[in-house]
Amino acid sequence: KCLAAFVNYLDSPERTPETLPIEFFYKAPDLLGPEGTVELPDLPAVVVTQPEAELAFVVGLCGRDVPEAAAMDTVFGYVPFFDVSSRGMVRRTQFLPKGQGTHSPCGPWITTADEVPDPHGLTVKSWVGGEARQDYNTRHMAHKIPELVAWLSRFVQLEPGDVIATGTYHV
Repeated sequence: KCLAAFVNYLDSPERTPETLPIEFFYKAPDLLGPEGTVELPDLPAVVVTQPEAELAFVVGLCGRDVPEAAAMDTVFGYVPFFDVSSRGMVRRTQFLPKGQGTHSPCGPWITTADEVPDPHGLTVKSWVGGEARQDYNTRHMAHKIPELVAWLSRFVQLEPGDVIATGTYHV
């Protein structure tokens, strides 16, 4: 499965970890590889498709009710991820704007957890058509990976291969 965090970055002054609840939504489980094509359905002109660069992690161990202190042990590695959104289509909590089958490109590699000393100090950058779009650091996450794993595992069984996207910094 693929789960993605809503609004998990401190990208405006009014956002604090205390004011941002942890929220997730399901993405389509058929992730798109790096050479794949994001398919844009024929939609009204008011719909804007936006790719959002994110850090995602891949689960390596099964986990249910994982305590924060043990949460990082469930992480196999990290992947670059795009959460493609069709804004203006319907409310964000519904499946279609964010969960379409080709709206989750990731990869082309997995960096194993032992190769990343601090996943909360990584730079995430993206370009669209050669134009810089995003450039932020994961230190701005409102809820860090251990908290996300602990929270999610209260509600779903985490399985090896699950991909969890941590959200994006909106500029």
